[in-house]
Amino acid sequence: MNKERRQKLREWFFKAVIPSISKNGIIRFVGTILHTDSLLNQLMPENQLIGNARKTDLIVEELKTYTNRRTPWKSVKYKAHNEDFSAILWGERYDQAFFETKYQEAALLGLTDAYSQEWLNEPLDFKNSMFKKADLLPMTTEDHDRLVNYYLTVDLAISEKDRSDYSVFMVSAVDSDKKIYIVDVIRERMDGLEIVDTLLNLQRIYDFEVVGIEEMQISKAIGPFLNERMLAENTFLNLKKLKHGGKDKIQRCRGIQARLRAHTIKFDKGADWYPVFEDELLKFPRDKHDDQVDCLSYLGLMLNNLVEANTPEEQEEEEYLDDLRQSDTRSGRSRLTGY
Repeated sequence: MNKERRQKLREWFFKAVIPSISKNGIIRFVGTILHTDSLLNQLMPENQLIGNARKTDLIVEELKTYTNRRTPWKSVKYKAHNEDFSAILWGERYDQAFFETKYQEAALLGLTDAYSQEWLNEPLDFKNSMFKKADLLPMTTEDHDRLVNYYLTVDLAISEKDRSDYSVFMVSAVDSDKKIYIVDVIRERMDGLEIVDTLLNLQRIYDFEVVGIEEMQISKAIGPFLNERMLAENTFLNLKKLKHGGKDKIQRCRGIQARLRAHTIKFDKGADWYPVFEDELLKFPRDKHDDQVDCLSYLGLMLNNLVEANTPEEQEEEEYLDDLRQSDTRSGRSRLTGY
């Protein structure tokens, strides 16, 4: 139901249940995977590859996933059928028509996630996930060459409660057509000093129009130290304090979800950060981490105040006026005489 309850269950299981079994005791854990951060999912084959394990140690068959090496837990994950129903786990009892009917019933009730969980051991029905893979458009070569203004949204994880989460810095660009491009994402576990260093380094690289950070994260975490460093290094951020207005994570994502559906946002899919970013978006809200989704939703909160970049014609006019203002007035007309 939430991160705190999942953590409480894990601690009870490993600290109380396991130490209580007899010397030759055996624990058998059977269940349905409801969340990627659930206790059951952490014992699944793909999460058992530790130490010297290799990807080849994970055996993924059409309806069964397991490991071919000794792991802390002997685990197997099944699903009832594959995507086109050419393989069915218990074909003697269930056929394709049965599953199609069950999925239609779930769809009528708005419970396709429940179908995915109960029959496929997937916490989320990707066909009805909040973020669609088809809406995640790649940037083109022309997009990289556009005249843009840069913006930064930041989601920090520096409190004791969030110590296992990541701090995320998302660099976005806006062109004269109000199209948005996600050009860089930094996702790391950092302390306060590293966060401030990253903010200032990114400012020097991109010269952001606005840097959006949640109000509480500024005032309680890095505010005084950041102000001191900006003065010392003569590098200043145009900070915008963001407020989520009491909305939960899903509600905060609605604005950016609408823009993705409208295909007004593109991503640098060739960058090394993109695969992890896409995976988190597609699994939201049932993935272990949602730091990058939070950062993207904060961008949505900022969008109404973004100033789009100049068109090439506007940029040329602005440069001409700058040159005119800086030129020697004696070589031009006098504002008084006209000569």
